[in-house]
Order: sequence, then C-alpha cells, then structure tokens
Amino acid sequence: MREKLLRVIAVLFLAFCLVIAVLLFALSSWNSSKSKQWLAHPDLSGEMVDIGGLKLFCRVTGAGKPIVIFEGDAGSSSAEWRHIQDALPDGCTKLIYDRAGYGWSDIGIYPRTPERVASELGSLLEAKGLSGGPFVLVGQGLGAFYLQLFASKYKSKIKAMIFSEPYSASYYIFKKEMDPVVYKNLLDRAPAMKMAGFMSSLGIVRYFNAVPYKGLPADLRNPVVENYSQKKTFAAMLSEYKNAPLRESDAPPPVLPRVPITVIHHSVENYRKELTSFYLSYNDLERIEVLWMNMLRTITDQSPRSRIIFAKNSTGNINIEEPDIIIDAVSRAVK
Repeated sequence: MREKLLRVIAVLFLAFCLVIAVLLFALSSWNSSKSKQWLAHPDLSGEMVDIGGLKLFCRVTGAGKPIVIFEGDAGSSSAEWRHIQDALPDGCTKLIYDRAGYGWSDIGIYPRTPERVASELGSLLEAKGLSGGPFVLVGQGLGAFYLQLFASKYKSKIKAMIFSEPYSASYYIFKKEMDPVVYKNLLDRAPAMKMAGFMSSLGIVRYFNAVPYKGLPADLRNPVVENYSQKKTFAAMLSEYKNAPLRESDAPPPVLPRVPITVIHHSVENYRKELTSFYLSYNDLERIEVLWMNMLRTITDQSPRSRIIFAKNSTGNINIEEPDIIIDAVSRAVK
C-alpha cells in the first residue's frame, strides 16, 4: 500500500513538473515573440544610426549649442532619460541613445568594455554631425564612468559634466576595503543581474509588467519593461559590469578637463535606513559612506569648479526618483 502511494505521488509530481515546464516554455516563447515585434518598430521620435555595421537608436531634440549627452547606468535604455530630455530648454541640442545591447540598438561587439562604449559614442556623434561640441555630459552610475573616458579624450570640447551616483576608476576600493561578505551580499551586482536575466528570459518581467524603479512615469513604463524583457539587455549589462573598474588596475584613471563638475549623491540618511535591512553594523554603514565620498572626490578633486549635491530622498536611480535635481543642474550648465 505504501509503495503504491509513493508511485502515485511520484507520478503526480512528474505531471506537475511537466505542466510547469510547458507553461514556462510557452511564456518564454510569448516573450520572445513580443520582443521581436517591439524591436521591429523603433520609436518614431528617434532613429537608427549606422556607425559602421552597428546600428544604435538615438533621439535628438532641440537645436543649437551646447550639445547635451545622456548616458545611463548599466541596463538603462534611453527611455529612462526621455522625461529629462523633454524638460530641458530647446536652445540646446539634447541627445539620448541606447547603448549597444539595450533598447532598440543592435547587440554590439563583446566584451562591452568602457573604452569600446566611449568609442561608440564618439562614432555616433560623428555620424549625426554633432562631434564638434561643446558638450555637456550627463551620466549616471556606470554611464558616468563612460563619459569620464569620453571627456578625457575630448577635453577641449567639454563645457560641463553632471554625474549622478557615478562610478569612477577607483570603484574597486569597495571590493578591496570592505568586508568580503558585506561586499558580496550588498554591492556585488553580478548575482542579481544573472537572476534577473533568467527571470526576464522566461517572460516573467513582461508578464508582471515589472520595472526596477520607484516612481517611474506611466508613459515610460512600457519601453522600460520592453528593455528589461530582452535577453540581450542582461547580456550587455553583465558584460559591462564585469569590465567595469571593479579591480585595481595599472591603467591611470581618466584625466578630466577643469570644467564645472556637479556630482549628485544619494540621500545619506535614507541610504543608511535602506541598508539597515541587511543588518549591517554602525561601523559598516559609516565605512560604506566614507568609501562613497572618497570615490566621488577622485572626480571632484580634478576641477576647482566642482560641487556635490545630495538628493533629498532618493537612494539611487535619481534620474527617475528626483529628476528635478538633474534638470536644474543641466539647465544651469547650458546657460
């Protein structure tokens, strides 16, 4: 009797697993089909630009100088900057684009190194006839580091730089100086990227219409969901992250022009509150913030016309949660 019951349980379990497998396959196939449909119809307010066998999507608005360039964090598509682009005065040229692997852009060449990304941006500007500058550079997270490389190459063309939660060449200090367990559980983004990529490939992001941001404007939700529903997005994101300045290198950090630099930092109070859920000690909380400030100063110390602004509420994704801070900083820079 017991053996018969075990057989029944085993059959039911296998049947359950088979049903789940079929459902996941169907969901994944549906997601893939929807992604292909979306990729086939880029936003008509922008265009696909060929930079030598690689097509990048970009959206240019306004006219005149300076030319404002936006560069998002790892995984970010141009859609996340559209509301800021549209809020700026039209007396300047404003460019947002999808890096290779994101949004409507082609997958691109791997590995996704910072040098390659900065070079592709230069090629995009040449293709659009915007390479003359002057440039106001607006970057967030890893995108800010790419713009630092770009600025070091085109020093004479840079008018100002605005960086939100920027990486710098000294980002490796977190891994080097933090407790390994704390770093792995808190700041190492690779495991989360891999898990999110797996969930996305199954179609779960699309099914639940999920986005990784608080306060995302309703009109931006669809393109953000579409970006994070694509397998290529997470492949590019992980490659960028693995090639970011996560380790001490013999290569010197980018030498920035001595132009106005605005660094926008998270709300220290709210950031600490958020980290308390990880049961960190007071010393760990203090150490993390000290390391953040030390890294930011490797950027601001390069120009006598630098300043650090603290967000009132945001602990990250400032372009989504508190865009007015960035809009104000850019508006001042383009005058």
